[in-house]
Amino acid sequence: AAVAVARLRGGGRTAPTARFTVTLPGEMGSGFINLPSPAIAPDGKLLVYEAVVRDADGRMHRQLFARALDQIEPLPIPGTDGARGPFFSPDGRWVGFWVRARLAKVPVTGGAFITLADSTNPFFDTATWGPDGTIVFPIGGGALATVNETGGTPRMLYQDSSMIVGMPSVLPDGRHVMFLRCHPADCGQRQEIAVVDLVTHAVRALGAPGVYRVVQYPPSGYLLFVRGDLFVNADADLMAAPFDLRRGFTGEAVPVVEHVENFALSRTGTLVTAGVAAEGSELTVVGSDGTARPLASPPRQYMYLALSSDGRRVAAEIHDAAGGQIWTYDTTS
Repeated sequence: AAVAVARLRGGGRTAPTARFTVTLPGEMGSGFINLPSPAIAPDGKLLVYEAVVRDADGRMHRQLFARALDQIEPLPIPGTDGARGPFFSPDGRWVGFWVRARLAKVPVTGGAFITLADSTNPFFDTATWGPDGTIVFPIGGGALATVNETGGTPRMLYQDSSMIVGMPSVLPDGRHVMFLRCHPADCGQRQEIAVVDLVTHAVRALGAPGVYRVVQYPPSGYLLFVRGDLFVNADADLMAAPFDLRRGFTGEAVPVVEHVENFALSRTGTLVTAGVAAEGSELTVVGSDGTARPLASPPRQYMYLALSSDGRRVAAEIHDAAGGQIWTYDTTS
C-alpha cells in the first residue's frame, strides 16, 4: 500500500504543484478496504496513518504513525496501539482515533490517550473535529453524535435506525456537517450525501445518490469524493465536482486520481490519497518462525480471511465487478 501527497492550487484548479509518493514498508500496509486513513494536519505539514506492525514477540497489532512531510522516516505515535481512523484537531496539536469501541485523543507527540466517549464500533470508523471543539462521530444504529473535545456525555445529533450513516465532515462554516447515509441492503452500491445543522439538527439530503466512500467540501467550491464500489478497490477514483451547498452539484465531476481507497485534504490544499494496486493483493502464509511464503493465489481484492482449525485451508471473500464470492485455498501447496 502507498499514500500519495499533492499540493493543490487555489481558485478551484486541481492541478498539483508538487507530488510525491510514500510507500508503506513491509507489513505496514493498511491491507483492507474502508480504512479512514490517512489524516493530514490542518497546516498540511504532518501525515498520520494507521498501519499493522509486528511487535518483538511476533504478534501483529495496529498503531498510528506520523510522518512530517519534510522528513523521510515515519515515527510511531506512543499510546496508539489498536488505534483506527485518525483525525486531527483544528489546531493540529491532537490526533483523535477509535480504540476498542472508544473515541479517544492523544497529543501528536504521543502519550497516554484520553478517552472522550464510549461508543459501539460503527461501520465507518471515522470522526470530524470542528473549530469550536465539537467532535462529530457515528455511534451505530444509524446515528451521529457529538461530544466536546474535553470529553463528556455524547449528545444525539441525527438518527435514522433504518440507515447506516458515517463519514462525517465539518464544513468550512463550522456549523454544518456533511455525511453519507445508505440502506443496509445496498450500502455497497448506493449512498446519499446529506447535511445536518449542528445548532438546529435540521437534515437536508443533497441528492445525487451514487457510490461514495469519502466526501469532503473544501472552501474551493469543489466537492471531492471517492466514487466506486465499496468492495472493489481498483474501481474507485477520486473525483472533483463543482458544488454549492444550497444548489448541490452545479457541473460534471472530473477524475483527479485513479485507484484511490481514501483521501484527506488540509486547509492549505495538501491532498493525501491512499491507494491500492489495480491488480489487488496476494495471500501469504507467515509461519511461527516469521518466514513468509506466498500462496498459489492470483492477485485479487481479498477480504475477511478465515483459517481452518488445522491450518491447512484458508477461506477468503473476494470482490470484483461481478460481485462477491467465497474461495478457499490450500495453505500447504
